[in-house]
Amino acid sequence: MRHALAKLLIPSSPTLFSIVGLTVFELLLRLRGVGYDTLGPLLLFGIVFSTVFVEGIQGYYTAIGISLVSTWIAGKEEQGAVQIFGLTTLGVTFCIARLKYLRYKALLQSERAEVLYRLSRDLTRKNGKLGLVVSAATILRRELPDVLDFYLVEGNQILKLEGTELKTVDEHLRTLPDWVYRTGEPAGKGTETLSGADALFLPLGTDHKRFGALSVQFTDPADYYDRDKRTVYETIARQIGEALERDQEAVNGFQTNLVQEGEKLRNSLLRSLSHDLRTPLTGIQGSIDLLKMKLAEGDTRENRELLESVSEELAWLARMMDNILSLTRFESERVVLRKESESVEDVVGSAVRALSRRLASHPLEIRLPDSILMVPMESTLIEQVLVNLLDNAAKYSDPQTPIEIEVKVEGGMAVFNVADRGSGIALEDLTRVFEKFERGKPEEIRGIRGTGLGLSICKAIIEAHGGTIEAIPREGGGTVVRFTLPMEVATDGK
Repeated sequence: MRHALAKLLIPSSPTLFSIVGLTVFELLLRLRGVGYDTLGPLLLFGIVFSTVFVEGIQGYYTAIGISLVSTWIAGKEEQGAVQIFGLTTLGVTFCIARLKYLRYKALLQSERAEVLYRLSRDLTRKNGKLGLVVSAATILRRELPDVLDFYLVEGNQILKLEGTELKTVDEHLRTLPDWVYRTGEPAGKGTETLSGADALFLPLGTDHKRFGALSVQFTDPADYYDRDKRTVYETIARQIGEALERDQEAVNGFQTNLVQEGEKLRNSLLRSLSHDLRTPLTGIQGSIDLLKMKLAEGDTRENRELLESVSEELAWLARMMDNILSLTRFESERVVLRKESESVEDVVGSAVRALSRRLASHPLEIRLPDSILMVPMESTLIEQVLVNLLDNAAKYSDPQTPIEIEVKVEGGMAVFNVADRGSGIALEDLTRVFEKFERGKPEEIRGIRGTGLGLSICKAIIEAHGGTIEAIPREGGGTVVRFTLPMEVATDGK
């Protein structure tokens, strides 16, 4: 910093020679009797010439020096003319210096704009993190005199661009790029942070995301304190960061589209398979029911139990098909529910009858409002929710443990509670169990058949009705699954 100020403020040798030379020239002319009416224009020409062609502020020093010398040399009768000459000289010099400065700024801004334009144009033609950084480095190192290095952060590694490859940075060189990446603030030479470094480090990224750091070693040490030069490199770092962010968003969008297309394909296959299996399953179930009626009491106990077992297995398959069909319906399209006011008692009773054999080994307690409760719903879907919840309660509870169903009205919502005295759900899994194919810990589900779709489908159905669903640990062991349904139809007709 001191070197830069000294370079700026101390007159250079050419400046001193100009002052001395013009002073000697003025003295010689004065000795030959030349007055200020002739000498003034000659000196003004010399001053203007030095101001125009001498670099920077040094020409201004020349003008001031000659004006002071002229004042010292002039006689008393010429002091008025000399003062006017001095003021005129200073004014002209200032105007010329100002024009030179504006011209310099305009040329500098034009060069910077050209570099930024070339950089932007080239970055739009590249993709991939490495390709973008290599392209930017090639252009900037060709167009700019300063030494640039690029650092990218991937996981816990900091990589430096060397040629066309990214190589891991040694541990002792990580400090500055890592600090700049984490804080988003400049560091290194010319800043107040780790100023003993040999380069300026700038964050490589945008306000939303950072990818690493850009280091700059200026060829002129004074440039570390030049705000304009710093601004140019900050703009470059941001421009590269924006290109990296666009590339990452494009990659993420492509991957998201792949996932969505894969999900659509899977749902289509599931729906097709479920439809194809549902029809024969229904036929087989009807045939078994008819066979049970015909055999009645005339067959052996073993045969009747075998038929009951086959019937139960088919019922499980049918419920699984219902779940898959519901899942594909809710994920593949915008579902418009066919809501009607239904009796809660009828829906609960239908769900209990559908699982009568599975619930036979559990005492069942049902608590409903004293008066008939009518709730807007698509009854087959809410029945499916209750069937899934009761099936889970039976599967994860020991025989002879009670299962409770309670329905009540709270705050304009119909509240359904299905409670058991089973093994319960771990606190960290209370929300995770509503995700697709989530069945809990392996030791908790060993020997229990299921697909992990039941609760996720319950969640989709209840939320489509405008309600909420949650699992709550029960005091004394077990779980309460609570869901709510609005008592009034939503204004959008769902």
